[in-house]
Amino acid sequence: GPVDYLLASRNLVFREGVPGDLRDRVKERILERFGVETDVILRDTEQLQALLDANPFGVPEAGSVQISIWDGSADPEGLRQLLAADHSPDELHPADNALIIRYAGSSHDSKLNNNLIIRRLKVQSTLRNVRTFSRLLEKFGSGDAAERCVSKASHVLSCQTPALQAAAGCTC
Repeated sequence: GPVDYLLASRNLVFREGVPGDLRDRVKERILERFGVETDVILRDTEQLQALLDANPFGVPEAGSVQISIWDGSADPEGLRQLLAADHSPDELHPADNALIIRYAGSSHDSKLNNNLIIRRLKVQSTLRNVRTFSRLLEKFGSGDAAERCVSKASHVLSCQTPALQAAAGCTC
């Protein structure tokens, strides 16, 4: 079905039902087209809304709130250690297959970054600004609801490029 994207967000939105092998198909097309192995993380609109509802930080005037999402099972001990650690001035809140992080400054300057999350949890994850999820739901969540949102863990490619759209099978 039709595929859209939110400019510069590295997310693809599928407006109609998606095949069960979507994750593998997108990964294969990216590998074939660009020679890059990457992970594909799927969320539907209800899951995105649940993450926004679980956000205890809101949208701060200073700093940012990011959500790290992953598929699969995170290492329980790594998650426990990550949650128990003092990440001041940043804050961390667990959610379903996600961590909601309030950065006092920039996520790029923090030790609590996605690379740390990947190492501790032993899963591939991707970090997205809470505003990105809000914009995805605003743009695609009503009427013809988006069935799935695809976020890729690699920052090598951007979905706004025509080449990636073609690789992912976009018809938009």
